[in-house]
Amino acid sequence: MCIEGKKRLQKEDYNCLWLIWLIWALLLFLSTISDELWTIQALLFLVFMVLVCIFLYGMRNTVCNMFRINKKQTFAEPQNKVTFVSSKTSFSGTLNSDSDVTIEGCFDGDIVCESSVNINYGCCFVGEIRAKIIVINGSVEGKCIADCITIQSQGKFYGDILSNALSIERGGQFIGQSQQSDTILLDKSNFSETKLLEIRKGG
Repeated sequence: MCIEGKKRLQKEDYNCLWLIWLIWALLLFLSTISDELWTIQALLFLVFMVLVCIFLYGMRNTVCNMFRINKKQTFAEPQNKVTFVSSKTSFSGTLNSDSDVTIEGCFDGDIVCESSVNINYGCCFVGEIRAKIIVINGSVEGKCIADCITIQSQGKFYGDILSNALSIERGGQFIGQSQQSDTILLDKSNFSETKLLEIRKGG
């Protein structure tokens, strides 16, 4: 509910409340003047009760709307976040992320990601990548550790790979060593304790 709507409801509630007090005052006044005006008193009392019911109903709706708004704000689903390095950006260092990572610029360092890493066309990456999924469509030199690694048609990879599933599309280039593993852990022991098989494949 918008702020103007809340102000309008508050104004209507206050007007109704003042009208209730006015009718109540008239009932008290008529009861002190004469007991013969019971018809008018009964009618005013009926109007009084109707206004009270309307007022209480309006207050209930206002409270319900407030709780409904707070509930939507509290339980709103978080939006998916993506760490993005644009094509005009150069990065040097270590990047740790629990969300998807997309690289289009120059990256010199390491990436540790709990989700997927996308190396887009035009990207120049030098370093090590550890993630669940790695998609390469740019140039990568170094090491990659992931459950699934895909080298797309414009991707070039030079280095070492440890993955449960490696896919190279037509046109993709891979020069280096690869080791298949059923279990991928995001720690440095994966490379130090495995013997890699040399593979050379070009588009």
